[in-house]
Amino acid sequence: MRKVLITWIDAIGDDGWVDIEELRKEKPHIHHSMGFVAHETDECITIAMSYDEEEKNMGAWLCVPKAYIKETIELTEKVPNKIKSVKFWPQLRPGFHHT
Repeated sequence: MRKVLITWIDAIGDDGWVDIEELRKEKPHIHHSMGFVAHETDECITIAMSYDEEEKNMGAWLCVPKAYIKETIELTEKVPNKIKSVKFWPQLRPGFHHT
């Protein structure tokens, strides 16, 4: 099953009052999400953090519109150099080491 790291932009907001000068400083947030690709179309990609091979179930899923995605990196046995800049790297399977 494919594993990916996606970098995507998300909207932010608040329902309270704020000074207009402070509002001008706000920017969308950038997120990094990793997971198993459950489904992908021209419009979106759905990934899940957990995959149960025996039951064919997935957990902790996220569906991100493609318009929000800045970059998608396919995760393979060899870690691409681009990923070294990301501050976290969970083990994807026993014996997998970040180099």
